[in-house]
Amino acid sequence: MIGNQVIYKQHGIWHRGPVLPVQGDSFSGQNHVGISNHLIVISSVRQNTVWVFRRSGNDWHQEATITPPAESESQGYGDSVYVDDHLIAVADISKQLVYLYTQRSGHWELNSTLSAEELPRSNWQSFGMTMHRVGNELYISDSGADRLFVFKQIKGQWKRHQVIEAPATQDPNVNEKFSFSFDVNHHVLAISSYMKGSAYVRIYTRNHFNPMWTYSQMIYQSDIDSAEGHFGHKVELDGTTLLVGDDELKKIYRFDLDRQGKWQYSDVLEGEASNYLFGYSFSFNQGTLLVGAQNSFLYTYAFPTMTLSGQVLTQDFLPVKGATIYGYLGQSQTNKDGKYTLDVPLFWSGTLQAKVRDVVSQKEEIDPVIRDTSLNDMVLEQPYYVEAYVDISYDSECIDPEMKFAELSDKQQQNWGYTISFSQLYGWSGTLTPVSEICQYTPESLSVDFMDNHLPFELTSSDK
Repeated sequence: MIGNQVIYKQHGIWHRGPVLPVQGDSFSGQNHVGISNHLIVISSVRQNTVWVFRRSGNDWHQEATITPPAESESQGYGDSVYVDDHLIAVADISKQLVYLYTQRSGHWELNSTLSAEELPRSNWQSFGMTMHRVGNELYISDSGADRLFVFKQIKGQWKRHQVIEAPATQDPNVNEKFSFSFDVNHHVLAISSYMKGSAYVRIYTRNHFNPMWTYSQMIYQSDIDSAEGHFGHKVELDGTTLLVGDDELKKIYRFDLDRQGKWQYSDVLEGEASNYLFGYSFSFNQGTLLVGAQNSFLYTYAFPTMTLSGQVLTQDFLPVKGATIYGYLGQSQTNKDGKYTLDVPLFWSGTLQAKVRDVVSQKEEIDPVIRDTSLNDMVLEQPYYVEAYVDISYDSECIDPEMKFAELSDKQQQNWGYTISFSQLYGWSGTLTPVSEICQYTPESLSVDFMDNHLPFELTSSDK
């Protein structure tokens, strides 16, 4: 998912699915969405609510709404969620509790409540910020106290099985945010310490003969990169690949397991400097990497692609620049000639539509693509108005808040004193003449060759 937009794969091709009707939130800005094969769970800590959606084909319908227990008054319920097809875990970080829900007779009911029990609590409330399940084990982070809890289900009851703590430091008052992020499978556990400069990822392993996790390897950012960032904001394991994100440096580091059972650095994926939050959140599974950022990215194995091309026009058949083409995962924008290109996988089919500001074009139905294709022109369905501003220079002697441009209606213009905003049809050409009873202007009129969005204009005024 990207926000509340569902992304799904069908016949090897990724598609945009439905937009779910709720938008989640959390104090940490992450982990408020959980996804399994048949369920999507979205939580809102502001509303103290968790929404459950169930999959039916490629559609999702709301199945349940979960709220805190009646006796619980909380401001942190839903800060983090975990879901599989049989269990929903909801963290309440303000109470340092994790509520476990299971389905009974078609209804999700509270089954258990987990906590750190008698162990000392940290000042930074963090119990349950990240949660994962492997088999009959549930892993719960408590990075404010530099520890990770492993709970095990025994005869239907969840019992604390192991507590993994950060290695001892010279200063016991320093919080390393150990377990800020982690990932786990049956044999490998990777736990990050999310700190500036001295961050690391600590590797633990186990086998059938020893079910307890034991330390195996330490990975320091300083061993692989001369730059210092916030290494370990996100950790993902998939088979013999480990990914570690640094949201400050906008990097995702890749490590692979060698024949000696050690994790070796192999590559780094870097986001553009302007792409805010690259490396903050991502998901990796079976060779597909989805990176959430200001501009999200989907990386997959190489796949044959075809190029679609076309043009976007106004109702007067003027080319529209800056229009966005929606309908495929990647979004293309038109150039100054109103033209665009869009690379899609071989055999992709769907619907494309152009949009600029709030104006859309007709929809273009695309049959399975087998070659590079030139599409029909997309024509905007409504008149396309753009905005511009006229600044009155600050050394002007006369300011008239009642001044208007003779060629525009009152609805098209707004006088703010030193700035006049106005709207006009895209591509319009002509002159704009300021009319005032108390001021005269230089120049006497403004000449517009081609009306475009946010064109800059300036006038100087003096008393008549």
